[in-house]
Amino acid sequence: MSHLFWVEAINTTCYYSNRLYCHPMMQKTSSELLNGRKPNIPYFRVFGCKCYRLKKGTRLTKFEKKCDEGLLLGYSTTSKAYRVWNLASGTLKRCMILSLMKLMALKRKMKI
Repeated sequence: MSHLFWVEAINTTCYYSNRLYCHPMMQKTSSELLNGRKPNIPYFRVFGCKCYRLKKGTRLTKFEKKCDEGLLLGYSTTSKAYRVWNLASGTLKRCMILSLMKLMALKRKMKI
């Protein structure tokens, strides 16, 4: 990872800690103390893992790729999206993504 991503790593760590670590006295997470309900965390992914960003809003030719490869850098604070570093263009984007492992699991479900 580059030194450019240290800020993203710290933001992601704070995001995790607010939803995972328990307050010692009350046995509840910070998010649970504020909202009154347990946080929903199955969408968590590993920081820096490989992911794919679907190209939306662009007209693709027959042989162009439908997605760009990227690195997961965190979670959006304004919407239900991930923050992804696009390796092809070298920019930070907000998007919904499917990791390779999840894509393979979906393919297995469809065959059964």
